[in-house]
Amino acid sequence: MVYAIFVTLGFFSLLMIVVEIFFGYPVSESIAKVICQESYMQPVLGIVGDCSCGFNADMYGIVFLLFILVVSVILAFSFRNS
Repeated sequence: MVYAIFVTLGFFSLLMIVVEIFFGYPVSESIAKVICQESYMQPVLGIVGDCSCGFNADMYGIVFLLFILVVSVILAFSFRNS
């Protein structure tokens, strides 16, 4: 049961990455909007951009999805034999 949950999370994460890369749906932008909230796309030094979140906000989304993928794979392999 636990193995199936982690495999599903890993598959979901990988699917979101593929959707963003190949179909152009802004998954990471949506995650960045949730994380940065009001500071997303605010002007910094007169230039409007996502740098107001600290760095390229789309990176938050990709890092989050990759983190979910890696943790899911590790936990799925650790619970596979139990």
